[in-house]
Formats: sequence, C-alpha cells, structure tokens
Amino acid sequence: RGTRIYFEGLLNEAKPELVGRNAEDREWIWNRLWRMTEHMVIRSPAIAAVDVALWDLSGKIAGMPIYHMMGAQRHKAPIYASSAVFDNAQAYADEVLSFKERGVKAYKLHVGGKTPKATIAACTATRQAVGEDYDLMVDCSRLYNFQESLEIGRALDELKFHWFEDPMRAYHMQHMAELTRRLDTPIAISDANEFRFQEAASYLAYGVGDILRSDCWKDGITGVKKLAVMCEGFGKNCEVHTSTTATGNVAALQIVLSIKNCDYYEYLLQGAPVYKFGINEELE
Repeated sequence: RGTRIYFEGLLNEAKPELVGRNAEDREWIWNRLWRMTEHMVIRSPAIAAVDVALWDLSGKIAGMPIYHMMGAQRHKAPIYASSAVFDNAQAYADEVLSFKERGVKAYKLHVGGKTPKATIAACTATRQAVGEDYDLMVDCSRLYNFQESLEIGRALDELKFHWFEDPMRAYHMQHMAELTRRLDTPIAISDANEFRFQEAASYLAYGVGDILRSDCWKDGITGVKKLAVMCEGFGKNCEVHTSTTATGNVAALQIVLSIKNCDYYEYLLQGAPVYKFGINEELE
C-alpha cells in the first residue's frame, strides 16, 4: 500500500519531537511518540521506522551490531520457511520437501482462508511429506470462528504441530483463552496490525495464548525487545514476525539474536523484489 499515509505524521508530528534531541534518547522518543498516537495522525509503523532508524544510527556510532548493544544471546539462529498460499494440499507437501532438502529446519503453512477441511488436508499432507521429526506451523490469518478453530486445532494436536497461529481475530479474547485451554498445540498471537505491545501485555496477564508475536514494523526494535523480556518473565516465547522488507528483516534478526525465548527466525524465501528493496546485497 506504500508509505505515503505515514509521511504527514512523520513530518508534522514526529520531526518536531526528534530535532535537537540526542539520537541515544530512544526510550524517551519511543514512549513520547506512542503517547502522541492517542491524539495525533502519527501511526505505529511510522513510530517503528523512527525507532529502527535510531537503533541503526546508534549502532553506527558505537561501531557494533545492534544485537551486541542489546546483549547478544547467540550469534546465529535457525530459520523457518514461510509458505506461499497454494490451492491444493500437495503443493505444500512439495514445497516443504524442497526446503528440507536445502537444510531449512521448519516450515509454516499460510492457508489463506481455506475451509477447515482443506486446511486440515494441507497440514496432513505436509506432515506426511516430512515425517514426525520436523517442526511445522500453520498461520490461519485470523479467518476462522471458534468452532472452526477448535476443529483445526484438534487435528493439529494429532499432527504434532509446533504452533497454531492466529486462528481467530485477536480481539476475541475469551475464545482465544478457551482455545489455549483446550488444545495441546501452542496458540500463537498475533500478526494483526492492532495487536501491539500494550495489547500483548493484557494477553500475558490473563494467560491468553502460549506464544506472543510482534515485529519491528509494528512496535520497533524497542517495543519487540520489551515484549520479549516480558514474555520471558511469564515463561513464554516471543516469536518475531517477518517485517516483509529487506531492512526490516535485518532489524528483526537483531532482535532474534538478542533474546532466548524465540525458536526461529521467520524468512520469506519466495524471492519477491519487495523483500530485497533498499539493500545493496540480498539477504539469502
């Protein structure tokens, strides 16, 4: 959709708060801009872009990777491949095998609004293709109701999936809580634009979901790091969502390398040019 809708907030509202401040005042700036969203035009992706840029600038000043500045937990992380949306179950099975042959250790299906029956068939075919000792996840993009989600979730329990992502809209908190209680497969919440650091805190407090998700295009590096630390205190994982842009994905990698409670780095491997925009060398 482009970034034009963020320009007015950045130029008219964020810029006056930024000019003249020390670039190291990231915490003050992040909190200040978030307070302004209640009354101003500025939107969260604009705030996140400012935050990522400030971290990048601080890393250049310090002469070190950002994850070193945050405190390195590790120096490499496994990836999982995120699928395209296919119109038949066999296509997922074929793709996961191609990634497995390349050494990718896990795979996530995007099912794109299929019927519960078709979603279960795709997940079953994928599990049969790779066997039991391979991590699989499915992202349902918040498209099902409670009964449909429960039906799919019970099938995932049998198939031993690593997580069940966004079965319903995140604001159906009571239904999400019931799914969390009934299913063995961990429930991962949420890639929705409206689900940010503040909403995630409430889900942790009330025990809704097993895994919380965020990304640096929504909360910035500062916000995702805050969420990851908070999740660690509750004994839960914070799985960092792809940022769908090349520079955003590099920022996401910095977060993953600085935290313990994240199993995988998500990467889209289909090769779309948008994922490689803005960098001199492609991240592969």
